[in-house]
Amino acid sequence: MDKRTFLKHLLLAPAALAASGAQPARAEQRLLVLRTPINGLAYYDAARVLAQMAPDDPLRLVREPDNPHDPRAVALYWQEHKLGFIPRLSNLALAQMLDRNERLEACIAALDPRLLPYRGIEVAVEWLG
Repeated sequence: MDKRTFLKHLLLAPAALAASGAQPARAEQRLLVLRTPINGLAYYDAARVLAQMAPDDPLRLVREPDNPHDPRAVALYWQEHKLGFIPRLSNLALAQMLDRNERLEACIAALDPRLLPYRGIEVAVEWLG
């Protein structure tokens, strides 16, 4: 297909979809909201399960509005193991988004066992639109 034919098909595709009544597939939007080290690693399961974890492993975000230390607390879980929390200085927007039931995904962004017990696991959180 030459360049002119390609551009013609590209420009006419939306009109053809509209005429047929078909809806174009909407691509999922992803936006990086936060990338940060996890706080509290020394107090939870991180050291025990670190050897089993890998970058890009999914993490579960859990709001803890009744947390006595921080009403905006957002805990992080790998499988059923609690790792720690989103840092207090970074959790306001995430807490609000979770309270609104917005779609967020978290994963391990980086691991460095040498930095345990206080650092060593970094999380990336994305908003799915």
